[in-house]
Amino acid sequence: MMNSDLNVRQLRLMLTHVDLFKSGVVPLGELVVRLDSLRSAMESPPQAWSESFQTQWSALEEVYAVMLDEEIEDPHFEEDLIQRTVADVEQGITEQLKGS
Repeated sequence: MMNSDLNVRQLRLMLTHVDLFKSGVVPLGELVVRLDSLRSAMESPPQAWSESFQTQWSALEEVYAVMLDEEIEDPHFEEDLIQRTVADVEQGITEQLKGS
């Protein structure tokens, strides 16, 4: 399925925010909010991609929620899980863009 111009813009912005997170410019909480907002603004993305993205995003959101609830400020909290999940999110976005 071809992506609309809007979806392509949203996907590219997602990648920008992932890059900013990976470089330490954007904290996890901001990444979680931005990815959710950008995904919500997309026009009928493919269901399989949307479900996969939601699963990956939920894992990031859950780690962030635990950090907030338990007032964890350690930037390395669940670092391996976060890095793997961000890599999966990035790969999924990139694959979706290739279908454009």
